[in-house]
Amino acid sequence: MWRFSRIAELDLDRYAPPTATATAPAGDSALPPEVEPVCAAIGEHAALVVVRDGRIVCSTLDDALQVKGVAVGELAAFDDPDDVLAHHGEVDGFGELNDAFAGDTVVVQVPKGVAVERPIVIAHWFGADGGSAFPRTIVRAGDASEVTVVECLASPDIDGFVVPMVDVSVGKAANVRY
Repeated sequence: MWRFSRIAELDLDRYAPPTATATAPAGDSALPPEVEPVCAAIGEHAALVVVRDGRIVCSTLDDALQVKGVAVGELAAFDDPDDVLAHHGEVDGFGELNDAFAGDTVVVQVPKGVAVERPIVIAHWFGADGGSAFPRTIVRAGDASEVTVVECLASPDIDGFVVPMVDVSVGKAANVRY
């Protein structure tokens, strides 16, 4: 936890901020090979979102869950992104950095009364040496719903600065495992 880290020694000037126009290279929608063992250990999943250097490059969701109103994907694809984005907790200095520099925001939305039996997997891959990334995930679970979200962040052996933010909103009698 950052509160117990030597934060005064952190030199943010060492890391380049992400650019608004950064996109993953063409053909990079596949799961990075280094993340495949993690997904294999998880087993069958209900959805998979692959994020490379802050940009969603692949998002899949079981059709049967989509029919039930489950939604997984980029914030901009939702009907009311401002409502989904609203913070449900305190934001510190790192949260403010995330607000300023976040790439694509991954949203998992499960409606009231829906149980998602297999995990939803979000795999972030960061490959920019000397760069920074600010992944953001929002989970909204309606009343009496159930979902498991497994999120992994991985990179090659590089020097980088990553500030993830996860915002989970859980309805009455809902069960969310993250």
